[in-house]
Amino acid sequence: MALMAMNQTALAFAALAPADSLSPARDEEDLARRLQRGESALFLPWPAWAALPELPPSWEATSDSIALLLAQKLALPLLILKRALPQALPENPAAWAAAGVVDPLFPRLARTFPHPLVLRDEAWLREIGARAALVPQIRSGEAA
Repeated sequence: MALMAMNQTALAFAALAPADSLSPARDEEDLARRLQRGESALFLPWPAWAALPELPPSWEATSDSIALLLAQKLALPLLILKRALPQALPENPAAWAAAGVVDPLFPRLARTFPHPLVLRDEAWLREIGARAALVPQIRSGEAA
């Protein structure tokens, strides 16, 4: 049921997005093709992942673990999770799960992900976005 709910949420986001800016990807191969073309897409985990052995049919796995599994399957070099953080947490998935910031399955899956896992809040993402917005200005010599 959770995977179906994630599909419905993704489809709602796609419907609210500007025309053709987000489209649903039905499996990780479809998503990988879209990313290679520089497109944005929303992953629909159901039904493709309904019987995935790494995902128990319980709330032990949420979108946190699904994102991590997807990063593994796509061989992504990094996974950034955005969360409202009650306090600073160590860069440790077990500590994140103990604080209730990620699901209980996430630390076990994280052991097999060979790349950085980053947990950041909205302020950090705004700062990164502001810096990224300066890149075209710096390249053109317009930045002060």
